[in-house]
Amino acid sequence: MKVKKVLIFTSESFPYGMAATNRIISYGKGFISNGIETEVICLQRTEYKENIKNKYREGNFDGIKYTYASSSTVKSRYFILRRIHNITSQLLLCLICLKRINRSTLSIYYSSRNISLLIIWLVNKLKKGLLFKEESEHPQVYLHNQNIISRFIFKKIHYKLFDGYLLMTKNLISYFQSTSAIPSIHIPMTVELDRFKSERKKNNSGVNTIVYTGVLSDHKDGINILLEAFARVVKNHSSYRLHLYGNAPSAAVLKKYHQTVDQLKISDLVEFKGKVTREVITEKIMDAKVLVLPRPESLQAQHGFPTKLGEYLATGNPTLVTRVGEIPEYLTDNQDCYMAIPGNVDSLEQKMLEIIEDYPKAQKIGCEGRKIAEIYFNNITQTKKIIETIDNSFK
Repeated sequence: MKVKKVLIFTSESFPYGMAATNRIISYGKGFISNGIETEVICLQRTEYKENIKNKYREGNFDGIKYTYASSSTVKSRYFILRRIHNITSQLLLCLICLKRINRSTLSIYYSSRNISLLIIWLVNKLKKGLLFKEESEHPQVYLHNQNIISRFIFKKIHYKLFDGYLLMTKNLISYFQSTSAIPSIHIPMTVELDRFKSERKKNNSGVNTIVYTGVLSDHKDGINILLEAFARVVKNHSSYRLHLYGNAPSAAVLKKYHQTVDQLKISDLVEFKGKVTREVITEKIMDAKVLVLPRPESLQAQHGFPTKLGEYLATGNPTLVTRVGEIPEYLTDNQDCYMAIPGNVDSLEQKMLEIIEDYPKAQKIGCEGRKIAEIYFNNITQTKKIIETIDNSFK
């Protein structure tokens, strides 16, 4: 098969979102750089009326076409209307697939939705296109928010409908090889290196910031450990500030973090910035003194790989991570990053101090981290690998 067009189907918001959206954008730009027309198809309405980031159901973002399979991008407040919109979205999705899929189309599915997948699978069978699953998480991660029927379909049918898998980690490859004969391609996390060019650094604020981006969660990214370690560090380094970008899973969780910083007496040194645009994230991590990701041990950490880590490394700034999952296969402590023991406040504190107290050395290590991103996480190289593998293996 000679791939001429890529369709990326997702339930994520586009073009503005968090890590998953950035992953899709890096794919899209990579394919386009390799001469492949690319379009993102959003399976559902993703915007809330209180905070609309994108009101256009069709558009073009940095060369990537996108279309929402709905009459609007905005979710209704009313349950019945949301159910009606779900049905009409499936009908529109069917029409979109019939119009766009053909023998030279590669469809990449970036979602856990079952009904949408069945529609896309049927049209690909009818039109003889290829359907691949992009997976960066262990399947078990998705089951907690599904009902009994959806869970059964997801476990027994979902992953059998694909012609191939695009898997982020070797652990995921091992898992899927043990459960299926469907071929897989190892595609580590991808990052747009041009987005993090050194000339974009400003440092106009003059503030020494330690920056975290992502979901504010103890289980996923160890925010509790981060706050406690930072509280210790600033006792002797009071010029530093901790800025956290991203939403908490709930208002109650965010309130808990505010209470924690109050108890630690660092409320004037910590700022919860909330969810911001991709452009703001780029600016803030480029200007940061230290970038931190204190991810604890978990099923997600073992089988996944944090998209934000590639972005951190691409800035060339000192990056502090934990020794979880496959991170140690790419990075080496005190060579191209700083690596703490997961779940260990003392270790995280010590690594922060190493960076702050010998910052010239930390800057050199940050530059080495950028080189790692260039070698392993280049979106243009990785998408070329996908195209070449499919062109050579799927006749």
